[in-house]
Amino acid sequence: MQQTELTDLIQQLPTNENEWPAEIRQDLETFVAATKEENGLIPNAACHTIFDVSKQRWDQMTKEYLFKTWTLFGKKWYSRQQLEDFYKIDRQALGGNSEGNPSKMAKMLKECLADASKD
Repeated sequence: MQQTELTDLIQQLPTNENEWPAEIRQDLETFVAATKEENGLIPNAACHTIFDVSKQRWDQMTKEYLFKTWTLFGKKWYSRQQLEDFYKIDRQALGGNSEGNPSKMAKMLKECLADASKD
């Protein structure tokens, strides 16, 4: 299966933006609005490297912390602002007990992030 490059996709589009497929126009509008609101969007493919975790662990983190996500152009994107804020948190200091149960602070962090993602 050959992956279409973004430049190939752009070259295939009609010159007149009004003739572009509706889903591409909608994704572009959403991308521009979300980029402005979130100070940028980060593609899913880059996130595990940013947090220095495996792809599997990144997938778990997205489920645990319910980061804001968009599916645009067939790919997942995350809020740059939210991920930067999350990156700054010293999650090791949040701790937990030896049985693997998260501390109250870690639970609070997860609950706050989950609540924020609903907005």
